[in-house]
Amino acid sequence: MARKRETVDQDFAARLLPGEKPTLRTLARLGGFAVATVSRALSDAPDIGDNTKNLVKHIAEAVGYVPNRAGVRLRTGKTNVISLLLPMTDEETNIFYSIIIRECVQMANSQHQSTSQSN
Repeated sequence: MARKRETVDQDFAARLLPGEKPTLRTLARLGGFAVATVSRALSDAPDIGDNTKNLVKHIAEAVGYVPNRAGVRLRTGKTNVISLLLPMTDEETNIFYSIIIRECVQMANSQHQSTSQSN
């Protein structure tokens, strides 16, 4: 079975055009699905069957598909960025703020969020 799956993976990768970066449209073309179906399958939408989800995810993995973050942000309206606005301070209080910043960044990263800092 592993040999057959490996051959299928190579087949999907071989059907990419030279220099083509995999997109939702590429996945749709390779799997014979509509772009909307591919998008919903990758988002685990309940109206898409498990077999379709598994096939779409398999094709995505085989061709190295990575979602475009900017596109996801535009579609969802969420940036997943936490902005930290900090006052200008002297050296002593700067140490205090650096600890807060470090903890905020670690917490944001653990929740798959980004941070932006300004003074």
